Amino acid sequence: MTRYGLIAGNGRFPLLALESARQLGHEITVIAIQEEASREVETLAGRCHWISLGQLGKFPGVPFPGHDGVQHRPSGFPQNVFR
Repeated sequence: MTRYGLIAGNGRFPLLALESARQLGHEITVIAIQEEASREVETLAGRCHWISLGQLGKFPGVPFPGHDGVQHRPSGFPQNVFR
């Protein structure tokens, strides 16, 4: 199974991405932003880590290749966005 990483904030996009990935047989590790992301991400993600928005900068590269078994980042995101 391919594992992807996703940072989840507010809105429907994170949920739609997680639902689509699950339908395709992919497992997603999610970094969910407290007070922004829906609690529903926990039910759709393979793994979910909750952090505050201020903590995001303390985790360079998370949850992307090399962290928590993540093998790929979602396509369409430039590599340097998450470094």
